[in-house]
Order: sequence, then C-alpha cells, then structure tokens
Amino acid sequence: MLSKQVCASSSHPSPDDLRAEVALLIRNLLAIRNPLLAPNQTLEIVVHKLVERYRVPIVDLIGRVRQTLLQHVQRAAAAHFSAYPLLEASLC
Repeated sequence: MLSKQVCASSSHPSPDDLRAEVALLIRNLLAIRNPLLAPNQTLEIVVHKLVERYRVPIVDLIGRVRQTLLQHVQRAAAAHFSAYPLLEASLC
C-alpha cells in the first residue's frame, strides 16, 4: 500500500531519459575532448540527481515502516506483560 502511494506521487524517469541525460552530461563535461569511456563525474552527477529526487519519499517510507514496527513491538510486549502486572507497573 505504501509503495503504491510513493510510486504514484513521484515521476520515474524512463531509461531513455536517463540515457539522454547521461549523454548530455558527458558532452558538457568533455567539451571538445572525446574519450572512449565516460568520466566518473558523469556517473556521480546522475546518481546524485536520482538520490535527491528520491530522498523525501524514501525518508517518509522509512518513518512509516519504523512507526509500524514500533506499534507491533508495543502490542507484543503488552500481551506478554499482561501476565505479569507488577513487572508491567514497575516498567511503565
């Protein structure tokens, strides 16, 4: 359910868009030089842009997963502590 919300709200670049962006970055970084391999800077720039694009949805999803896990742990702990009311009272 969460992944559908995140996917629906963010636009995913197509592989063709990423290839075009990489090609443009290589042309801009190299200017008139024409090496056989792309420089490391090109990959770093593309990865940095993708990380920044997905940073907010990923942080939001991590927060939701953390909250859900915490709720499950609290429910399980409450079920176990119900057999020991004095221990539960001393911890809470």
